[in-house]
Amino acid sequence: MTDSIALGSTWKITKVLDTVLAKDAALVSDGEKAYRAFANATDRLHIALIATAGERTWGTYHIQNVNSYTSALKGWMARFKGVATEYLPSYLGWHRKLEREGEAFTRMSCVAAALA
Repeated sequence: MTDSIALGSTWKITKVLDTVLAKDAALVSDGEKAYRAFANATDRLHIALIATAGERTWGTYHIQNVNSYTSALKGWMARFKGVATEYLPSYLGWHRKLEREGEAFTRMSCVAAALA
């Protein structure tokens, strides 16, 4: 990864995470350099777990919830054969609603949520 790409990634990560990640929260990541740079720049605790190095946990910290969610989301999204970026928030909302409601999810609950 070149330095300019790393800086771009750090800027994007900072733009998103700095507004939603509490200052006293631990950031547990896959070891991407941009996460480390973000944590250092914003004085946050960063725990990097490198799966290829056999690191799965550090004490009670792990990234399996994120990995599980990402895997389920990718599997669900595959049926659409690609989604335009502008519609991604709608697809993510749809997936979130399906996960929360499970069997209670109906066409009518979907329409009601869309109108709310």
